[in-house]
Amino acid sequence: MHPCLQVYDILEHICSELASSDSLDALAKLARTCTIFLDPALNALWDTIPTLEPLVRCLPQDAWAIRNGRYHSVLTLTRPTTLQDWERCKFYTHRIRHFGNIQPEDSLPGKIKGSIPTDKMIYTVLKHISFPPVLNNENVGPPLLTLPHIRTCRLAPHASSPAPHFTPFLSHTLRTLVVYATYDPEGVLPSLLSSLVYGAPFLKKLSISGVPDFLSYGARRSFAGDKGGGSIGERGWEAFNAVMMGMLHGLKHLESLECPGVEISDDVVRYLATRPMIRMLNIMNAPEVILNALGHGYEQMAPRYGWKEEVRGCFSYVEDLTLNCNSVGGFDGASRLLGCIGNTARIQKLELIQWRSSVSPEREVSTFVQKLLDLATTTALPALPLHTTSIAKLKTLVIRQSEMIAPQNRHSQLPQPMTLQALSPLLSASFQALETLIIELSTQFTFDDADAERMALAWPNLTELQLGHSYSNHEWTSGNSSMTLRGLKSFARNCPRLRSLGVSFNANAQDLTEPEQGGSGREMKSGKLGYSLRVLNVSESVYEGEPEDVAKCLLDIFPALERMLGSSLHVSPGWQEKWAQVSKLAVES
Repeated sequence: MHPCLQVYDILEHICSELASSDSLDALAKLARTCTIFLDPALNALWDTIPTLEPLVRCLPQDAWAIRNGRYHSVLTLTRPTTLQDWERCKFYTHRIRHFGNIQPEDSLPGKIKGSIPTDKMIYTVLKHISFPPVLNNENVGPPLLTLPHIRTCRLAPHASSPAPHFTPFLSHTLRTLVVYATYDPEGVLPSLLSSLVYGAPFLKKLSISGVPDFLSYGARRSFAGDKGGGSIGERGWEAFNAVMMGMLHGLKHLESLECPGVEISDDVVRYLATRPMIRMLNIMNAPEVILNALGHGYEQMAPRYGWKEEVRGCFSYVEDLTLNCNSVGGFDGASRLLGCIGNTARIQKLELIQWRSSVSPEREVSTFVQKLLDLATTTALPALPLHTTSIAKLKTLVIRQSEMIAPQNRHSQLPQPMTLQALSPLLSASFQALETLIIELSTQFTFDDADAERMALAWPNLTELQLGHSYSNHEWTSGNSSMTLRGLKSFARNCPRLRSLGVSFNANAQDLTEPEQGGSGREMKSGKLGYSLRVLNVSESVYEGEPEDVAKCLLDIFPALERMLGSSLHVSPGWQEKWAQVSKLAVES
């Protein structure tokens, strides 16, 4: 036994291992074995619950039932409940640390144990004694049921139908809150944001997914209000931003804000731009809209917004930045915004999302990565009177572009395939720290084995590489990449940490039996193998030969291969069937 570990610590580690291996039945049996195992086993068993189902099942048997819904089953109450009915739940609530379907693949109702959604009535009952303490100058007590030690709350679309309030989930221990606000007819979201200041004052991460009806673009432009008062949607948007500003002022520990579905006001943008605690930011506002909110230069911004001498530049503390580029400014707006950031050396993750582009994907991407290289090799920006270090510490770069165009307006042919020449600035030594590189465009890539060798040598620290076509605007076409299995071998040799790879290639079992230059076929199979790679995305790849031979060759290169993926959209049945055979053989071997 380690001298620093007590018996209880050892028991907790054992139970945690069982929980991570999904051995929930074993944990339940362990809790009933003896008293010494009771608390550690129950703590691990109740550490994460997907919905309120496990707690509802603690009620008397006649108090609840499972009702068949239109799409999935729902837990509902069959009679009024009392405080005594909920008393048993309190034995477990203090053990819950995480609520909601934490993993995206577990988001379907009923897929994992305890994930049946609960009826709205149950949340209404939990608000039997209201919270927060003072709303309408009334003397009120504590909530009926709380999760006093909860740290993560993720309310997936099926977690409720929908939750009319968030009483059980607000706690001083809450650090991460993810809310899906697409359906919010009762305006719960503004109330929640207002409650966070005193309900979860130490919150560090807040994510608001979806667009509530009252904040949608259509609502802001329709439903004219009273006598020059603006539309109902516009007033709702202004009120939402006022609540957002108050929340940001109150949450002193907030480090991460994701709100990609709602465009926030200029005042909120300006506040976020100078807030030192914000490390991760993802908002709907396009880069040029952000720049307009901040002004056109520091000399104009400083007197206007009262910036102090040491707060020059914007978003100087951001480490993880997602920019939603529109069709007007495109990636050029993103590069201009990056040029105004006070300290780009802090940025470790950069993601660009663009839903429509009027410019050639190759030209737009190549221009952006060249400007990114300029930032990586620049130590000072003359446009700003401050020292700006480079972006050379960038570890994650994601560029996603997709043309969401009506079928009648779609082009009949794909744009010209993109070559490695467009990405050549990323091959610079300035980007050797890259660990994740994902580029999905509305065009195809074409690489050969020499390109694969150059990429593998340029990015030795890669753990994930995805270079593919977004498929949103064009029918499926067979891959035109000239990369072969030799190209995959280059990644296996030079990227020892690579766990996920997605590139198009042409697979032929003979590629690994033909001798390389100056060697024999046996030498081709020797050398470092990709033992880290678990997931291979074949994208638009094609192969020749028998599936058994191709599967064997892939396993020769990536012995630890566990999963093979391919696009599920616009794929020909023959292509899908052929790769399905290879995937099955590779995974079962």
